[in-house]
Amino acid sequence: MTVEEKGMEALALIEAEIGAQDRDLKQTAASLCASYEKIKGPMASVLELVGKFPFIGSKVVNTIKFLMMIADHVCKQVAS
Repeated sequence: MTVEEKGMEALALIEAEIGAQDRDLKQTAASLCASYEKIKGPMASVLELVGKFPFIGSKVVNTIKFLMMIADHVCKQVAS
């Protein structure tokens, strides 16, 4: 499977997870972290795909990785 195919498959999985959520702003941190854990794996494929975009790809990837590090830290705190 090519990087593009993996990336598109990962985007579909992420959309399915996010789209399945209730759009209610009252979601708990625990439910948001559970959803994040489900999409964290597919995000690696998406980041690999985005990284191929010239000029901005690496900057976008680095920004998303930074945000994911924050989410990892927050979700670790929520779990304990």
